[in-house]
Amino acid sequence: MKYCLYTIYFVCSLLLVGLFSSCEADNVGTEYGKIEGITFASSTLNSVTIQPSDWTFAVEIYRADVSDALSGSLTIAPATVIRDKRIQINEKDTLVKDTVPLNCTITGYSFAAGETMAMSTVTVEGLKIGEESVITLSIPEELISPTGIGETTVRVRMDYLWEVLGTGKYTDAFVYSDDNGFVWYDVEIQKANGYERYRVMAPYVEMLKDVAKTEDKSWVGNTSAPYVEFWTTTGDLVEFAPFNTGLIYDGNPNAPIVAMHASYFVGLSPEYSKWVMDGVAHLAPLYYIESLQAGFNHTGTLGLIYIALPGIDIE
Repeated sequence: MKYCLYTIYFVCSLLLVGLFSSCEADNVGTEYGKIEGITFASSTLNSVTIQPSDWTFAVEIYRADVSDALSGSLTIAPATVIRDKRIQINEKDTLVKDTVPLNCTITGYSFAAGETMAMSTVTVEGLKIGEESVITLSIPEELISPTGIGETTVRVRMDYLWEVLGTGKYTDAFVYSDDNGFVWYDVEIQKANGYERYRVMAPYVEMLKDVAKTEDKSWVGNTSAPYVEFWTTTGDLVEFAPFNTGLIYDGNPNAPIVAMHASYFVGLSPEYSKWVMDGVAHLAPLYYIESLQAGFNHTGTLGLIYIALPGIDIE
């Protein structure tokens, strides 16, 4: 298993002086004994990204006294993630914030004689893609070096490793089409390493500029999705995460129109969100308006959103 490794480089002399010793003017010339104990490198570590195939990362532990081998345990505080949850309030679907516990563990550390650095492995189980949580790690008080750092935090995010495939094509006939039909826009397309999962980057930026030139310009909002993410599920079927089209219903800024997959609704078929040919996917959303609890249902038709991967001639 590959670790997502924190590597924090230290010049050895700075480590020994900065983390483990101090020299006061009135003690110059005093002969010190061994400086025992261990320390984290910092009270706040750099953020780390874990992947669905590997929930782990490594944290470095340091010491000054290297005369003997040393092993021990560290502690990890309970961690949570905040998630949206849909519940019924007064017979209406309402989104609320829900605090969900994570399953986090940390291994012990082991220094061989002569070693100043050891590593412990942290496992964070329960994060979903795009979620993050702050993890707190601690050294038992009796094991902290005299000038050491006994507690540290790290922000952990779950995500795929994305690679740029190149320039593809994107069209959404619900948002914009002209007298000739579909209007295709050049877009950067990324792929999750090792997965049939794709991102179309900023697909609505140029499209909304064209909408703003029409009589529907009042429907153009201030923001749209930074990307559209979709993935293969079973056979030729694809699913996609909800995304903001950048349109607002009837010019109301509190009524953004969000494209959602059929699986988010009862009784709708997902069969029209699929690969329609090699390298070309079709998304069939329900364009939903949360504030109205209503939307435009196109889950049962072709001819809405098409995505062509790089190298596919679609026009």
